[in-house]
Amino acid sequence: MSTTFRVRDEQICEMARCFLEKYQPNALKVPQRTDLSNLLDFVKKDFGFSFIRSNLGLENNSKVLGSTDFRNKTISIDNSFETDDYNKSIRVPFVIAHEIGHCIVHGPQYSELKMAGVFDQVTTDTMDMVTGKKFLENDRDFIEHQAHIFAASILVPAQTLKTALIRAQEKVGINRRRGIIYLDKKGYSHRDYQLTLMELKRFYFVSKQVLKIRLHQNALIEGPIERIPNIATVFNQMGLDQNKENWIED
Repeated sequence: MSTTFRVRDEQICEMARCFLEKYQPNALKVPQRTDLSNLLDFVKKDFGFSFIRSNLGLENNSKVLGSTDFRNKTISIDNSFETDDYNKSIRVPFVIAHEIGHCIVHGPQYSELKMAGVFDQVTTDTMDMVTGKKFLENDRDFIEHQAHIFAASILVPAQTLKTALIRAQEKVGINRRRGIIYLDKKGYSHRDYQLTLMELKRFYFVSKQVLKIRLHQNALIEGPIERIPNIATVFNQMGLDQNKENWIED
């Protein structure tokens, strides 16, 4: 099993930082939502990859959400995303950023990756790859993991995340020890965590899972994150009435 393409997460994060520094430098200075339309224009201009929406069909009975065609230099996302459904639309930025990651990280290695049999002309990303949890066992797993890290890094830049966290905590009424999330066995710490996540989710328009990863990667969470109950459970346990439409667990 080859290890040629298994670079460290820190290297992928640095590639993402350099990408933003060139194409959206303000994202590294002030918390803001990443302008993917603008980035796609630069990807087309400087890297030659066009962006289209189309029906990408199925792969191994799993819906294909996005793909990158290296030979024809095309990024595609599935047109099923053209909906007002919140659960679907919030996935769009991550899928697009993931495909940009393939272009930037793996485009220069395309010939070598193809020769190694990691993928052929096109890399496709299914629902399982984008949202599933799995061990990194082969080169393809690592390639997808790298695109994940790149996507999360440009959507939620490390350089401004702490400032965004402080602002979110202020907005939801957290007045102590802002700038980091403290979790313990007390219910209110989990309530505050979930409220903060929801505020960050609205701000960045990314899933909670992406936010959890970025907060953890940047050491902005202290406590047993793996034991955190979902928002509905937290509010029910505390006897609070929270609008159920905000309990989306993406």
